[in-house]
Amino acid sequence: MRRGRSGGAIALLALAAWGRGGAAQGASVQLHGRGEALSPGPADPRDPPAAGLRTVTGRVERLTARGPVGVGGVMATLHRVGPDRQGPVDSMRTLAEGGYRFRYRAAAGDRAIWFVSATWSGITYFTPPLREARVDGAAALVTVFDTASTGVPLHVRGRHLIVGAIDSTGARTVIEVYELANDSARTLVGRDSTAATWTALLPDAAHGVAMGRGEVTAAAAAFDAGRLRLFAPFAPGLKQFSFSYQLPQDAFPLPVPAAEPVTVLEVLVEQADGTATGAGLRETEPVSGEARTFRRFLAQDVPAGAVVTIVAPARRPASRVLQVYGVAIAVGAALLVGLAGATWRARGARAGAAAGDDPGRLAREIADLDAAHDKAPSPDGLAREVYARRRAALTARLTEALARRDGDA
Repeated sequence: MRRGRSGGAIALLALAAWGRGGAAQGASVQLHGRGEALSPGPADPRDPPAAGLRTVTGRVERLTARGPVGVGGVMATLHRVGPDRQGPVDSMRTLAEGGYRFRYRAAAGDRAIWFVSATWSGITYFTPPLREARVDGAAALVTVFDTASTGVPLHVRGRHLIVGAIDSTGARTVIEVYELANDSARTLVGRDSTAATWTALLPDAAHGVAMGRGEVTAAAAAFDAGRLRLFAPFAPGLKQFSFSYQLPQDAFPLPVPAAEPVTVLEVLVEQADGTATGAGLRETEPVSGEARTFRRFLAQDVPAGAVVTIVAPARRPASRVLQVYGVAIAVGAALLVGLAGATWRARGARAGAAAGDDPGRLAREIADLDAAHDKAPSPDGLAREVYARRRAALTARLTEALARRDGDA
């Protein structure tokens, strides 16, 4: 993957709302095997779906060293995810060269998300949301990949640490945002359901750890033995995720090692005399959001083994815990353009996320939850109850997200 450099050009990217339901996902863990689903991508509120008869004519293709190859004989499935109902609508076997075609009808005012999926080697891949009355070409393309559990390195293109002010409990909330890149032509999966695809070291004193916004859900993560362990598949391209934890004040000065090379490292500290040093960090202009100001420190091409030291002296407790509603994470514009241009068409690069729940991501979570429940050999009463409650909560959030999207549109 080609790496860009900022060259002094700065773009402000809004980090998704954390306090508004992000931490509420909690750190409950459900270890998946290879029956994973990858996101269909965010819906665009500017393009309301067309009502009436609609068609999607597309192709399922597998990326190989010699280029894309059509995949015949796999099941392509049309999905609808809305506040009233969710689930598959139609399915068909792809033709010899991977082609498929669906005709379906959307009611007037229907704001549901429609997309097509196909499964290859146990991983489900999606088209982007279908926004037009007739969809074909790249918008109807499902690119699938062979899988591998070894020989597929993940590269840290971005790591962002946001250190909040000390709160009324005497602790600080820290949010970490990662962008991991898979530059190969294969999807990385664990060798079995207990093998993580990627791990990260947590500070010794970290507690209250929880997954946040991004492309890895709490169901595909675990926190144990001082580590974050991810069990999600990583398809070619860029994947962004976040998590949070709390640290007592006596954990500072906080050493933060870089276990692997990092293309862009950023530290935001919500304190006028807070600092971050080491690993080539240099202070840049501060950033502000929600009437809160963060000192900003930035470094590029950080080598493995480098250590950052974050200093945040004790001060009067803040009136509320850290909730990042659009705190600007400023990353070099040229770097992000380079990353976005080099990712595979099937995944794209999500340089930022809009505040609030993303309907496409919630649709993916519901599909993942249903798939995991269907694969359970014989779920007991408790498992069914947990499934029902989790699905109801996700559906309620989807309803709210769709209503918010409609209002924005």
